[in-house]
Amino acid sequence: MTALSAQVCKICAENVGKTYNGEPFIACHVCAFPVCRLCYEYERKEGDRSCPQCKTRYKRHKGK
Repeated sequence: MTALSAQVCKICAENVGKTYNGEPFIACHVCAFPVCRLCYEYERKEGDRSCPQCKTRYKRHKGK
C-alpha cells in the first residue's frame, strides 16, 4: 500500500528517494530491495557490491 517513492531504506531507515529524472530510485532491478542512494553508493564502492537481499551484483546508475 505504500508507494515505492515513499519506501524507507532497509539499511539506514532514510527515505529511498528519487532518481535524477524524478522516478523512484531502485538499486536492485531484480528484487527491488529498498535501499537509498547513499547506502547503494557505499555498498557499491566499499561493500560486496551486491544487493543485500538477493545478492545480485549492482550495476552503475546514471546521474546523481
